[in-house]
Amino acid sequence: MNPHFDNRLDWIALGGAFTVWTAHFMAAWSIGSILPGRPIVLWLTLAITIAALAALAGLWRWRRVRSPVSVAGLAIALAALGVLYDFLPALMA
Repeated sequence: MNPHFDNRLDWIALGGAFTVWTAHFMAAWSIGSILPGRPIVLWLTLAITIAALAALAGLWRWRRVRSPVSVAGLAIALAALGVLYDFLPALMA
């Protein structure tokens, strides 16, 4: 772990994780707004949630994060929790 946070890969992992989270939120919100109250919303949101979690797992592997006790690991873990939290409204609809 780099205590000075000047490693370029940490910034790329941080930006990538939050970009995946933002894209997932925007897609889930758009699907829910375009197709309100339809059962297909759950399946489409589930599909993009799985895709977002797969992208975060790929970022974890690409960055070779060994534990979430690093800038990259914490960003990816926080983004994964955010993606799962974004999926909750689709379950309640």
